[in-house]
Amino acid sequence: MRSNEGKAIIATPSGKSANAFDLGGGQVQPRKAQNPGLIYNSGIDDVVAFLCISGYDTSMLRLVTGDNSSSCPTDDASHSTSKELNYPAITLPTIRTNQTVRRTLTNVGPSVSVYKSILKAPIGVDAYVVPNTLTFSSYGESLSYTIHLVVYKPMNGYVFGSLTWTDGHRKVRTPLVVNTA
Repeated sequence: MRSNEGKAIIATPSGKSANAFDLGGGQVQPRKAQNPGLIYNSGIDDVVAFLCISGYDTSMLRLVTGDNSSSCPTDDASHSTSKELNYPAITLPTIRTNQTVRRTLTNVGPSVSVYKSILKAPIGVDAYVVPNTLTFSSYGESLSYTIHLVVYKPMNGYVFGSLTWTDGHRKVRTPLVVNTA
């Protein structure tokens, strides 16, 4: 990971470079954050479903939401795994062979915008994005993409990569964190 000055971010006094567990998506640049271009939009139903499939029961869920009407559904038909939350990071705690993840981006920048993907696959994983270019024709428009990950060399523990969408001016970075062991 790189700092705002382009230098490697050091996570510990031992000099180890930072990874997504140390810093999340990286350092915030407030001026750029005011005009991000794209956002990962999630609603309350998405977050509730994520919490329920992550092991929260209805009583724990109500503590988090602060209301007595929240409840975990009895069927998980709407969200079968935590990877389905439309979140600006992709974390897969266990991947043995391959995995496909879908995300949706919403345009909050110029009406007509074209974003190209820059993919840095985690070590030991082949990855590709479909489509690799997103063309938005209006403000507020949402487009989806899928990222396909194929393990060719299992590593011992988590490995890190990233997917960045850029229109040449803005960069929207998505950390990729996978455990291939």
